[in-house]
Formats: sequence, C-alpha cells, structure tokens
Amino acid sequence: MKNFPDEIWRLILSHFDVESLRKFLLISEDFRQLIIKTPQLMRKLPVIFYQQNWQEKVPFAEKFGECVRSVIFLECKIVDVEQ
Repeated sequence: MKNFPDEIWRLILSHFDVESLRKFLLISEDFRQLIIKTPQLMRKLPVIFYQQNWQEKVPFAEKFGECVRSVIFLECKIVDVEQ
C-alpha cells in the first residue's frame, strides 16, 4: 500500500463493487483505515449492527458517523424490563 499515495488508492478503490471493498477491509489495517476515513467509499458499504454485539459498534458510529449513509437493523426485539 505504501507504493502509492492515499489519493491514488482512493481513486482505485472507488471503482470496486461492495463485495470487493469488503475484501479490502480485511487485507490490512492500512486499507481498513483508508476506506473507513473516506466517505465516498463508506457510503458504498452497508453498516450492519448484529444484535449480539451492537453495543461494541457504538464507538465506531460515534467516530465515523458522518461517513455512514444508513443503518439497517436486521432484527429488533423488545424485552420487558422489570422495574
């Protein structure tokens, strides 16, 4: 990744589809940070909060919320809480 400046990588990555971008997220921390910090790329990726760990994703949403286009809840449960 160090062979090209970030601007070149952003241009290259902008031509990839969603599935390819997801793969780049897993290649290295450098690619992951570049994609996360680039609103145009993040808008291509859906943000999914799975029920079992959505609390862990809150810091991510707080930090990069301006890059998030939408949040999709796949399942929502309402649980009675005794008072």
